[in-house]
Amino acid sequence: MTIIDRNKKFIYLKSHKTAGTSTEVYLITQTALGSDIYRTSKDIEKYGFAKKRRDREFASFKRALPDPRHSVSDWILATKLKFGSKMRVREHMTGDDVLDLVGQDFFDQCSVVTNVRNPWDALVSSYKWQRGGRGGASRPVEYSFPEFLSWSLGVGDNGISIAEEYLFQPYISGRGWVIDRVIFFEDLARSINDTLSVFGVDSIGFENASIYEKRARKKEDYRLWYSDIEAYAVEERFSSFLSLFRYDFNSPGTPPMMGSQSVVQG
Repeated sequence: MTIIDRNKKFIYLKSHKTAGTSTEVYLITQTALGSDIYRTSKDIEKYGFAKKRRDREFASFKRALPDPRHSVSDWILATKLKFGSKMRVREHMTGDDVLDLVGQDFFDQCSVVTNVRNPWDALVSSYKWQRGGRGGASRPVEYSFPEFLSWSLGVGDNGISIAEEYLFQPYISGRGWVIDRVIFFEDLARSINDTLSVFGVDSIGFENASIYEKRARKKEDYRLWYSDIEAYAVEERFSSFLSLFRYDFNSPGTPPMMGSQSVVQG
């Protein structure tokens, strides 16, 4: 999900398995940040809001369509360039995607916000999500957590593991762009409220919203899923991420050892 507020110069990027849906629903339904441009999941419809708003506002019309007398292939190509997926706001967008969409000048004026989460916890959440047949899977997955972990930590041709690329990599690195502020999964209410305060956005307080009840439920201890070797493998693979957000395997539910206003540069 992506929120772009041109008045506040605010961009929110939805990362995976970090309470992004809870965050986006709250920002859109309970604050003024939902009054400009966004595209989100259909979950928001039960709150009486559309899943998208002005999602074509940044479409580039500088490239004129060819005259109808041109070939059909030229027309189709030009239509794709004008109205293709790169030209509209999508639910999950990386910093690079948004930069391509809005342009460097506007992007540089904005503050970019995303959620982060303990990677050991996020991987267990991702596995349980897929095991339940969600996350795009046509049916529940049948492989074990060790098999899922081995696959997830495998490194591709780009030198990044599937787990890094899915969970965090698109949101904390790229072509020199900057994440200006992070919202911590482990301290969601305070992180959201503090972020809104920085942007001068009024709200009822995340802890006072009905959606908070879901997030407040007691969670399973993710450490029960890991052997010592597996826990170390995650630490090794996420070493760059952990150098920025100093999460600890043995501290479930605890935000990393850093301030919530830290700037993260790619």
